[in-house]
Formats: sequence, structure tokens, C-alpha cells
Amino acid sequence: KYPEKPVFITFSGDRKYNEECKAFLEHRGVATFPEIEQPFEVLSILSRCGRYMNRPF
Repeated sequence: KYPEKPVFITFSGDRKYNEECKAFLEHRGVATFPEIEQPFEVLSILSRCGRYMNRPF
């Protein structure tokens, strides 16, 4: 429904399954992160970049 919206995935639990899911998703262009904090850091950076790029010249 919103193809322009970013999707970030983070994992917890059994490492074996995490690696399988990561390989499946990243191959399809979905960013994955091993730590819960990392996607929030990325979203913050993307938000700042968006504001910078959309500022008037």
C-alpha cells in the first residue's frame, strides 16, 4: 500500500532462525539489524536527511 515507506526488521531469539530470515529478507531488499536499537538510529538519520534534502534553496 505504501511502497515508498522504509521497512526495517530486527531479530531476537534463536540465532539459527535469525540468520535464515536475514538471508531471505536482505536478498529481497529489506534491511535487517541484529540489535533492536539500530533501526531507530537509521530512521533518525533518514529523517534528518529528508529534512535536509527538502529544505528550500
